Amino acid sequence: MVVVVVWVASTFMAASPITLDRFYGSNGVCMPLHIEDPYASGWEYSTAVFVGVNLTAVLVIAVSYSLMCLSVRATRLDIGTDARSGQRRSVAGGTGTGWGSSEGGLEGRVGGAGGGEMGRVWRRLFLIVLTNVLCWIPVVIVKILAFTDLHISG
Repeated sequence: MVVVVVWVASTFMAASPITLDRFYGSNGVCMPLHIEDPYASGWEYSTAVFVGVNLTAVLVIAVSYSLMCLSVRATRLDIGTDARSGQRRSVAGGTGTGWGSSEGGLEGRVGGAGGGEMGRVWRRLFLIVLTNVLCWIPVVIVKILAFTDLHISG
């Protein structure tokens, strides 16, 4: 049901400015940034979407992925694996077999050169957030700069 609501809301947001004259066709990429005339017809909608929604989405994604990394780290610590090195922590009275043993257990999957599985998880999640930020933050910055009367060629 949530997916249906998101699709309906997104469709409405995308289709609502169609009634405005040349809203989507004001530049070559069909993105209504209004950088040449920041107060053109529909500028409030454009600002709300490109600054409000996109900036909020980037922040939510960054925070969510950070929380996922912390959750993965906490899970590793709970099962007795050091999240930094990927090595099994010593447990008093342990026999060396089971989850952290070198007999195909967790240590075999987590350890190794290159920072272990935890390092790979952190790098993968960091790259996802970084590519998202690199795509949308310039759009937000250009839109904000358009309001400062700085000439931005279209």
